[in-house]
Amino acid sequence: MAASRRVRAKSALAEIIPPARLAGRARPLFSRGARAPAVLLAVAAAASLAHGRPPAPTQTAPWGSGEDAEAERFLLEAEVVESEELGSGVTLPLRVTLRLGDRTGRAIFKDVQEEYARAVTGSSRLDDTYFTDRWQHEVAAYRLDRLIGLGLVPPTVIRTIGRRTGSLQTWIEGAFSERDRVEKNLSLENPARFQEAAGRMKAFDALIYNVDRNQRNVLIVEPGTRVHLVDHSRAFRLRKQLPIARKESLPVPAGFSERLAAPPDEAIRAALEGLLTKAQIGAILARRKAIAEKLEEERAASDREAR
Repeated sequence: MAASRRVRAKSALAEIIPPARLAGRARPLFSRGARAPAVLLAVAAAASLAHGRPPAPTQTAPWGSGEDAEAERFLLEAEVVESEELGSGVTLPLRVTLRLGDRTGRAIFKDVQEEYARAVTGSSRLDDTYFTDRWQHEVAAYRLDRLIGLGLVPPTVIRTIGRRTGSLQTWIEGAFSERDRVEKNLSLENPARFQEAAGRMKAFDALIYNVDRNQRNVLIVEPGTRVHLVDHSRAFRLRKQLPIARKESLPVPAGFSERLAAPPDEAIRAALEGLLTKAQIGAILARRKAIAEKLEEERAASDREAR
């Protein structure tokens, strides 16, 4: 019966969530003795100095509350009983099996720490002369997601496994990717819910300057059409303008503007301290203001058209 109620999502969703195109195009800065033009290296070095490095963070207790706190506590305290390398992705993560008492679960561990001199990434094909690919960004994305009340990024903590410190994120069991949905022509139980989540995702990606979003890192769980966003290690770039065209709209659901404005600047700084640099946090606050202004402009334009 549940399957009979499912209807296919509109093909327009592919315009919101582009397919993965450019994995592996970026190259680490100064890796393996590779040489680059002196001007490029000078630009990259200057950007690196401006970007800085956050202090090494640690975490001994849950950051979130309620169900998030319970999930974080499991990630922090459970014993790692098995691990395997994942062949997909460019950050080469580990999928680990955890056990705490009678409970078992899986999670994804990343400890990537790279700096890139130049790369063209994401569907927007923006040319970035410098950016970082860091596991800390995964934790920062989760915390910022919760601060503005989205609930799209799975619980993520800082965890040391053996001698490696990185991000440990809840593995979404039973999920299929947006790419699977498109290629296999899968149906969604609640396309309207997916459309709403896609709008929130677009605004969130603008906030964290994530131009690496693609159909592989949008996960869907049925029944209920629950959407989860993963892979944010290349987000949080220093540009203060939004990574969208001026005339491009942000199709956010009702109440998003209020949630975006709710956390004070100091709450955002406190949540992200040690995960991002001051420059990265400052860019987030600037983009938050830019998103609020854009949404207000769109609302005013809509009101004028309705008259």
